[in-house]
Order: sequence, then structure tokens, then C-alpha cells
Amino acid sequence: MKPFVLLCMLLSTLSGRLLAQPVSVAESDAAGKPVLVFLRMSADDAVNIEMTENRIRRTLQLLEALKAQYPSSNVKATVYVNGAVSEVLLQRNAQTGVRDLLLAAAKKGLIEIGYDGANEPRPADEPLIDYRSVHTPMEGHLARQAVAAHVLSDGRDPVSGKFIAEADGGLKRTQQVFGKVASIWGAGVQLRDVAFGPQPDLGSDAEVVQQLRLMNSEATLPGVVEDVPHLDFYYDDWIPVFSKNLTASADTSPDIYWQENRLRISERSDKPSKIVEAADGPGELKEYLGKLDRSKIRVVQIQIGNDKGYLQLAYQNYLIYPPRNYAIKHPQSPQLPGDAFAKEGDVAAFFAKQQDAIGYLLGEFLPKNQNSRLVASGDLLRMTAPCAGYALPSAGLRHALADLDKSWHEGTALPKYVRVDDHYLSLAQTFQVLAAALVERKRTGKLPDSVEVLNVYGPIDMPAGSGAAKGEVSASDVILAAVYIVPAFYEKGWSPVTRNAVPGQVQVGKMTANAAQYLRLMISAFLSDDTAAKLTIVPSEMVWAPEAVGIRTRPLEQMGTIWTIKPAPLQLSQTARASQN
Repeated sequence: MKPFVLLCMLLSTLSGRLLAQPVSVAESDAAGKPVLVFLRMSADDAVNIEMTENRIRRTLQLLEALKAQYPSSNVKATVYVNGAVSEVLLQRNAQTGVRDLLLAAAKKGLIEIGYDGANEPRPADEPLIDYRSVHTPMEGHLARQAVAAHVLSDGRDPVSGKFIAEADGGLKRTQQVFGKVASIWGAGVQLRDVAFGPQPDLGSDAEVVQQLRLMNSEATLPGVVEDVPHLDFYYDDWIPVFSKNLTASADTSPDIYWQENRLRISERSDKPSKIVEAADGPGELKEYLGKLDRSKIRVVQIQIGNDKGYLQLAYQNYLIYPPRNYAIKHPQSPQLPGDAFAKEGDVAAFFAKQQDAIGYLLGEFLPKNQNSRLVASGDLLRMTAPCAGYALPSAGLRHALADLDKSWHEGTALPKYVRVDDHYLSLAQTFQVLAAALVERKRTGKLPDSVEVLNVYGPIDMPAGSGAAKGEVSASDVILAAVYIVPAFYEKGWSPVTRNAVPGQVQVGKMTANAAQYLRLMISAFLSDDTAAKLTIVPSEMVWAPEAVGIRTRPLEQMGTIWTIKPAPLQLSQTARASQN
């Protein structure tokens, strides 16, 4: 296998092959668009559990104090735990009561509980994807799912990471201890690299999402992460190009979007943006917000209760930090030594700076900026229209597709997504509603008044190139092909093979078209009243632009996830009223 860095097949972000015309966005007012602040804490150290428990207690006390000081504000944070911490907190609950504290805080709305698997203890024999044994896209799809199932549910020793056959771990154990989590982070799979050891599988989390459908169908997932180690030289330039595509209208944000039918929250959407540390104090926070590009609605993530506030500087060094690194290097005595910890006065000062920083937000910044507020995953889900499960009027769809048909012309690149009235459709959803409408026309002789939008997924196998050369098929052949495709979109059962996914290729009459070509044919058939009309197959690529792909460790043909990306419009004023009731 090639070394990891060579595996990351980087594509240029400078090509602007974007055929869909952007929707005009109103100019921002002098104060800028609203800022939504997402407070987060990660409690993922099961080895130094006393420190983790102390951080949880003090963070909850901090939130309680802020809520008492600013009772009209929606003071709320997301506390992320992993399977190992969940297990140890449950074991120690009779002694410490920390697990019950978290549940009580969640019950009264002070926090949401999330899962972060990034620092789960990993054994030396952890399951890995081995691309040396993968020869087809379907084999890759199934191999990644098999690993994802282990990552999300295998029982491990909380300290050593050793596999425990009869135990549950990961997200499964966290939800057994705390119930369904509101947000899931760090649940990626890793691949085997003989030169560099286990490396993250980059580019898509489609197989993880498929497994999550069995465990949690609502939790928000990560969007663009803050950094990809060793690839910043490319990643920093890719982020703003990708994120710009998510803000086609004034009610959208570059920081949240839909992918794989799950709401994504990004840590970055431009070069300067980052996760902010509340412990840096109000001055740093004020400076950051002052420089923030607010021409669009922004979601800013602020870290609270960071374990660095408990550590001496020497133990914050990247060679040692996070504490999990120390545990791996010292398996016989994995806990940090006594001299690693900061003095009580320093810890108290650390939390005081955080209270001052969040106090600045609640007391000054948010009141002066209309519709700006603290949010958690539940708030963001209420602010956005549902990804699917609604009826789309055929009249609006016809109008949108007529405009798209004119702009597409002879180009080969796909549109990014389609806007119909106040809704956005991913490419996969556009494929689904068109197929469903055409089948209904075949059944009744006319197009339906509306079509249900479903949760559907991108192709497992995306053919390379631009498909078949030009040819002609009849509209009736296009409609007949849809008859064989549509039933899979309505399947409710689960299987390792994602059945409600767009097929990579479609047989249309005597010709085989790729999914992009067939999408174009369905648009032509939908807009035509003549089912006997001859329609032209036009070369069409399966990728809408290079920035759709970014950094990946899998072949382009296995990047069907890009067919599920679309903006997530926000309805801020309505949610503001709802959250106060």
C-alpha cells in the first residue's frame, strides 16, 4: 500500500466548473449576520478519571452560575463523553454521582450529551480497513461498514483498550449509560498503512452513517473538521472553496449543511475560523468575533472545561498531550504522575477566565446582535427545515428544473444541488423525486400534484468519466427505467448494502447511462408532455466540482457521498420564540 500522504488524492480547488447559477444574497447589515454559539466540552479521559470527573462538576457549576446570572439566555452546552468514560462513570456512580449529575443537567436542559470517539482506547489489534483486499466499490463499502460496526460497539478495557468479547463499548455503551446522544463526533474508521500505521479514512463517512441508522438516526455529525494533520497546506485552501458552495441564499450558513441526510456542524468554514477556547478570556474572544466574516450566518464553536487547565505546561506539550498519549507510552502506569497537575489556584483561575468570556457573550455580544444566541444540536435541528419527509409541489419542481435545464446546456458537470421554492434538494433527492414523479405519471397518465422527498443516499459505485457517448432514447424508456428504480427508495428495512441509494448506472432502452446522464434524461422527460419524444444522452460527469471531493483516501468512484450534500437554511426568528416558551 502506498504511504498515507500519497494515498490522499488531492484535487485542485481552483476549477470553477459550477453550472448552477447562485441565488443572489442580500447584503448584510452594518452589524453583520447573526452568530450562533455552540459551547462544547469533551470528557474523554477514562484513565485520569478523577480529573475528568472534576472537570465535569466544575463545568456544570460554571453553566449553572451563568444561567443564574443571565436567566433570559438559553445557557446550554454539549458535553461529549466516550464509551470508556461512560463505563467508568457508571462503575463509580454510587461513589461519585457524576453520571447522575450529567443526566440531571440534561433533563433540565442545561446540557446535551454527545459522543466523541476520537480518544477511545484503541487496542493494537483494532479493526482496520485493508484496501489491499478490496477490489470493487461494493467490497470497499462492506469492508468499511464491518469496521464501523466494531468501532461503534466493541467492548474495550477503559484503560488498555483490550477487546472484551462479552462487553459493549463505543457509542453503544455511551447510549446504554446516558440514552440517545444529541451529537456524535470522532466516530471515524481507520485504514491499515504498512508504512505509517493506522490512519484515518478520509473523504466520506457514508458507511459509518449506515451503521448509525441502527443506533441513532437524529444526532448531528461533524462537517468540516478543524484540521487534517500533515495536509494543512492543501486543507486550508480547500475549506473556504467548499464552504462557499453551501451559502446560496441569505438564510444559509457556511458552518452547517446536510450530508448523508444528517445535519453537519463544521469546526471551520474559512481560513481564520477555528474552535475558540473560552479559557483564553474575553479579550481574545472579542478580538476573534470582531474579525469574523459575518456576511453570512455563522456558527462558532467554543471549547469549555478543557483538560489543559488541569495540567502543567510540560504536560500540554504535543509529544505528551492529550493524556491518552502518555497512557499509551506508559502502559504499566498509564495515569499521569502527580507533578503533571496544575495547582488548585490555577484551575480556579482557568474557570474564572471561562466565566468571564462566556459572560461577555451573554452580557454584551449576544444582546447587541439580533438573533445571535447560544445553541446546541437540538436547537440547530429545530432551526432548519427537515432534510426529508415533506411533500414537494410539482409546479415548483417544474419551474426549478426548467431553469436548471437552460443553465446546464452542453456542460458535463453536475449542479451542486437544486433549490425548489424554500427547499434544497441534494442530487440524490432530485434523482428520487424525479423518478417517483415519472412513475406516477406512467401509472395515472399525469404528473402528481406533489412528490414526497425521502432520505436517499448517493451511489455506492460512481462510474469514472462522463458516461456513454451521445445517443438517443425515448422518454417512455426513461420512465420505464424509473419503474425498476423507485421501489428501493421506499425500503424501510436495513441491510449492509445501502438499498435506498442512487444506482451508479441505469439501463435505458438499449443504452447504459451513468446516474448523472440519467438524471438529465429524467429532467427532460419530466419537462416534456410527450412520452414518445426522443431524448438525447449527453456526456455527464458524476462529480459537480473538484472541491466537492477534497481530501480522500478512497477512489473517486467510491465518493457517492457528494450526491447527498446540500445547504441547511436557518429560521432564526421562529426558533427564538420557540426556545423562550
